[in-house]
Amino acid sequence: MKKMPMKYAEAFYELGISHEKLKYMADIITGDAELSRVMVSPVISARKKENIIRKIAEKEGAGENLKNALMYLCQKRDIGSIDEICEALEEYSLKMNDVVSAVLYCVTEPDENQTEGIKKWLMKRFDKKAALIRVVKKPSLLGGFIIEAEGVRFDRSALSQLESIKENIKVRS
Repeated sequence: MKKMPMKYAEAFYELGISHEKLKYMADIITGDAELSRVMVSPVISARKKENIIRKIAEKEGAGENLKNALMYLCQKRDIGSIDEICEALEEYSLKMNDVVSAVLYCVTEPDENQTEGIKKWLMKRFDKKAALIRVVKKPSLLGGFIIEAEGVRFDRSALSQLESIKENIKVRS
């Protein structure tokens, strides 16, 4: 993660700005092509961008801290990095709340018992109080699964086992 988004994430977290609320506002800003273009344009003044943010924030019922944070991003010309900041805030929030976040790649989605088992394993493995799993279906694995968490990859897929067998055959030939 780049330094700049993480610095904002830490500050926003301390201000009590949640990832969900920032993400909601980020989606509004980046979801409209014209608005997104205006926000990153170097020829449009920070003051004009702040006024736009103020109006959107008030219309959407954003809290004062969130509104001010977004206006500050306009002043610093960092509003174009809002998606990266949002991602950093989610990562930082999980870290501060002692949650391990993982991506589970699999052919078929696990049932509730399997999901709970994976969460318990992740919490024990990474010494965390909770686990958050995002499931991504990946039929090319043929079977099994891959888990990525905290920069570590656990590959228990049929595809990797097949590749390992192929490699062993090549070495022995």
